[in-house]
Amino acid sequence: MKSSELPKNGNVLVQLFMTQKTTLAVSVSEVSKNSAFWNYPLPWKYGRVYVPVEKHYPAASYAKCKEILCHMDLNKDDLAGKRVVELGTVPGGWTMVLLEQGAEVNSVDWTDLKDPWFKVHSSLRHHTMDAKIFNPVSIGILDRSEALDYVFCDLALPPVKSVDLMEMWIQNRWAERVIWTFKMGFGHEVSHALTIRGIQKCLAKYEPEFVCTIRHLYKHENEVVVLGRWTDEMRARAESKKSIVKDM
Repeated sequence: MKSSELPKNGNVLVQLFMTQKTTLAVSVSEVSKNSAFWNYPLPWKYGRVYVPVEKHYPAASYAKCKEILCHMDLNKDDLAGKRVVELGTVPGGWTMVLLEQGAEVNSVDWTDLKDPWFKVHSSLRHHTMDAKIFNPVSIGILDRSEALDYVFCDLALPPVKSVDLMEMWIQNRWAERVIWTFKMGFGHEVSHALTIRGIQKCLAKYEPEFVCTIRHLYKHENEVVVLGRWTDEMRARAESKKSIVKDM
């Protein structure tokens, strides 16, 4: 590779692989991200986000949430004050991570969050109900002319049902960003490949306005996660619609 062929911004990932004792393969790729997530190749060693073990969280699932935030390049500055709905909350690993990042969280689950830390947190509103029928407009936390900043979903559902629920959120544009996990361990699913194709078919309906990726992350074991976001153009349309409503 000539020096003129290297990426100009200096953000590169160099990978070396010995194909034979005397042959070294070298890959030089630009590290980049779009408005929603890091593109491949990923900027971390081995493509894996390192999440340290922390004992104060009520569940080990906190590591999944932190890994997702890294893939979307989100930190406290991005999440502070943002309105979030979390579907499938208990025991609260994801909830605690999001609250620590400064988000305003509406959590939804059949049962209450037991950790005393949640009882005194002013940025948390917990809804004890079926997350599958949760409607942010009818609940009163969202106006029809606006959108939440994020929806996070980690519900234990068969993938087919989870796809339908995710599509309801995307179709109604209830959230600007969608983070949605799919549990692949349900025995009635024909194959993982068919499940992935079903997710892709659903998401394709909303492209290119909805930018998204499907990923299998290190901490997610037998799961995949959709990371998606409405584009700036779609947000501009929404803002225009709001102004029309106000003028009327």
